[in-house]
Amino acid sequence: MYLIIRVKLLKLVPPLTSVTDIKDSFAYRIRRHRVGVTRTPRAFAHRRPSRGMEEATHDELAGVVDLFDALTREELEQALVEIAYRRGRDVREDVVADAVAEAVRGYYLVALPAPAVEGVVAAEEALVVGPVAFPMLPAEGEDLPHILDIPDRSVDHAVAAEQVAQRLREEVEGAVDDGNEDRAATLVDVTYDAEAWGSIDLTATRERLLELVD
Repeated sequence: MYLIIRVKLLKLVPPLTSVTDIKDSFAYRIRRHRVGVTRTPRAFAHRRPSRGMEEATHDELAGVVDLFDALTREELEQALVEIAYRRGRDVREDVVADAVAEAVRGYYLVALPAPAVEGVVAAEEALVVGPVAFPMLPAEGEDLPHILDIPDRSVDHAVAAEQVAQRLREEVEGAVDDGNEDRAATLVDVTYDAEAWGSIDLTATRERLLELVD
């Protein structure tokens, strides 16, 4: 009887297959809850099983970046093409590029100037995991470090947080000037995530948005 119950429990709990999975584990969620992130990520509400990388969620894009700490856009797009190939799928590069751009716009990924990343970056900027993301490694992604020739890199989290804060302040002005209430409401959520993610104070930025939303 004990053996049967144990087998059933093991089927219900998927194994942690990478550092990224560990970050998305129960303990990691508890830590985020304690610092104020209590809402369920928007991507979780409508996640579908991944088939091709054109349908990858933003959290999965973040999961790929998380494996390397930082990737250029070209490297991330190459990684997604590799995953699609391993799944026996074709992928349209323009669609992948659009998905990456959407992830950046949604603050799932953050673009940093190359000098802000420690290590060789053969581009003007590199992408790192953003404040909204809950990195989730897509299927067939665990072998990417063995497939891609990516140099070791590390990111100064304080620099990344300040980059997010600066971008938010600039984007808020555009949303307010345009009277874009939907975008303003989204950015309000991002300010809370960013404060929990980095040691930054976005109270003034959020209040500016709330004047429009309310």
